[in-house]
Amino acid sequence: PHHFGLQRECVRRLGEIAARRDDGTAAALAHSLGAEGERLRRVAYTLLDDVPAAEHLDDRVAVRASVLELVVRTATALVAAAGGSAMAADAAPQRLAREALFMLVQAQTATTREAQLQLLRELA
Repeated sequence: PHHFGLQRECVRRLGEIAARRDDGTAAALAHSLGAEGERLRRVAYTLLDDVPAAEHLDDRVAVRASVLELVVRTATALVAAAGGSAMAADAAPQRLAREALFMLVQAQTATTREAQLQLLRELA
């Protein structure tokens, strides 16, 4: 839940910046990132709620890697949209970006790390 909450908060703030600056690109990005987060949330909760815990392990790891990548990408979009002010010590965008990066390694297993790296390699 924390991953999805963080991602939604970044999307919300990105949308606020887009509205304040009348920035259509940032608004469209907020919309697409929000939709992607909701889609992944549905997939994750379906695996959690409807599939026995010992089944579809590869799918679970792949979804986790995708969610983590999405959280980092969304936080990066927020920082980019906020600009230089995002780097202030008391700025929410930089704190949210640090949280997103922390999630990459918090409770990381070798399997999750490999899935994350493979996903990033595919995106490169």
